[in-house]
Amino acid sequence: MNYNFEKNKLEGDKIEKKFEDLCQYYNIEIKKSSLEEDKYKHIDYYIKLKKKCFISVDVKSLKKINGEYNDDLYYIELQNDYGYPGWIYSKDLDIIAFENKHEFNLYRRKDILDFINSMNYKKYKEIKRKLLFLHTFSKCILLPKKDIEHFKYYEMLKIFA
Repeated sequence: MNYNFEKNKLEGDKIEKKFEDLCQYYNIEIKKSSLEEDKYKHIDYYIKLKKKCFISVDVKSLKKINGEYNDDLYYIELQNDYGYPGWIYSKDLDIIAFENKHEFNLYRRKDILDFINSMNYKKYKEIKRKLLFLHTFSKCILLPKKDIEHFKYYEMLKIFA
């Protein structure tokens, strides 16, 4: 599958802004990561949840599957667009914030990684995406939300569109 990096980047930036606005609405302290942290460590923000210290977050937008937005499946990136390990392996990343139709569900990255490592994740559908301007592929699996729902760390309802 080919995809357009620029279009995906714009959509990702829009969703990150929505996440940031929700954090501010819910009085969750939030700080933007550096460009280097975003690019190499997959960290979009640092947030302070549950009165604890700052934790790192990667925000993931709602994905289209077969042309329709679907919040029953999460893309888990095993290999990124440049052929390097995907965000699931980023040791500096604490939390993944998956956008859904009505909320953001936050999970500890390590819980998801431990889960897929504890079983044969090859049973899940694998997606290879090729960037239009690169000769490498990203590799993801489609993980059903129901399989990891019990790991949910935090939920932020979308109170505005």
